[in-house]
Formats: sequence, C-alpha cells, structure tokens
Amino acid sequence: VRCWDLETGTKLQDLNGGVTAAQTSHSTVSAAAIDCLGNRAVSGLEDGHLVYWHFGKVQEGSASSSSDNVAEKPTPKTKVLLAHYCAIRAIAATWKPEGSQALCGSDDGSLSLWRVDSQECLARFA
Repeated sequence: VRCWDLETGTKLQDLNGGVTAAQTSHSTVSAAAIDCLGNRAVSGLEDGHLVYWHFGKVQEGSASSSSDNVAEKPTPKTKVLLAHYCAIRAIAATWKPEGSQALCGSDDGSLSLWRVDSQECLARFA
C-alpha cells in the first residue's frame, strides 16, 4: 500500500505492515478503504486477509494526538486477520474513536462485518 499527498502528488510512504501475510500467500491488495482524515485504513487481500492500518494520529479508545502528518509515522501499527477464504473485493468502513468497523465482500459470495480494532467478527452474511 502506498500513501500519496493528493494535493502535491508526492509519495509520502510505502506501507509494508501487511506484506508478510501477502508474501506468505503470494497475494496482492484487492480492495481498500481509508478514513477521511487519513489516520486509519483497511486493505483486503486476494487470499482473504484483512489488514487494519493505524497511522498513529488517532488512537482507538483515546483522544487525538497533535501529530497531523502521516509521513512522521514511518511504521504504522497493523493488524492482520483472515476475514474470508477467497479474495476480498469490496470494503466499506465506519471510523470511530472506539469500535471502528469494516464490511468486506468476498469472491465466496459472502459479506463479513468486523470490529477492526479488536479483530472481532460481528456478523457474516451469505
């Protein structure tokens, strides 16, 4: 996953937190969603893994910090979970200080709803 400054067209950083899961399964990113402030994101892989990216500006369960530059945090925190057994093709997310959720659509014909900070599956829809 690569982060860009859309106003200047400058590459900010390459994010490699989900690379281990992707390389192990020889997979690639197939879907992504990011919050409107650029603080958190989720990406879906071809092998069904979901990667939660936290760039350090907003901490789950606490107030915002003063940092406003994604590039100041070269190593974002990530969480990787197996959401599906087939490729994730679509992701929609709601971002909250606590309990951010991601809805994933997969090639297996199902949807799954995740609380991304705790990696808890809230529901599956077939």
